[in-house]
Amino acid sequence: MNCKILAINAKFGGATHDAFIWENSNINDYMKYLYRSNESVWLLGDSGYPQRPWMMTPYTDAAQDSIEEIYNKKHSCARVVIENTFGRLKNRWRCLNKDRVLHYKPEKCAKIIIACCVLHNIALQYHVPDPAHIFTDVQVPTG
Repeated sequence: MNCKILAINAKFGGATHDAFIWENSNINDYMKYLYRSNESVWLLGDSGYPQRPWMMTPYTDAAQDSIEEIYNKKHSCARVVIENTFGRLKNRWRCLNKDRVLHYKPEKCAKIIIACCVLHNIALQYHVPDPAHIFTDVQVPTG
């Protein structure tokens, strides 16, 4: 699990639904193109995204012990990597936490978000420890 961010779309504000952003993204267009070219590629999406031949989303109301429930469990395990990546990004760049607000115009906020993602990937490439790992190794003097 390398948690590298491969693509980002910061054109829309935080209140915009993920599915709308996805439907208006270049990657969605590219995935459609690959599908029409008979390429077998898939992305994982949560339940907020529409099911597509190239977008695997969980089943709603899967019956207990059904194949759909097994699929949902496997899907959930795979999505943990994605959620972990978001958590690591927000932990390293605290200005991205939901409780924080970037007090800039949307265009500047988009640049900050993209910069944080680029810096996140650079930190991964050069094995810079996450902030939580940095602080757990610090010895605090007592007494």
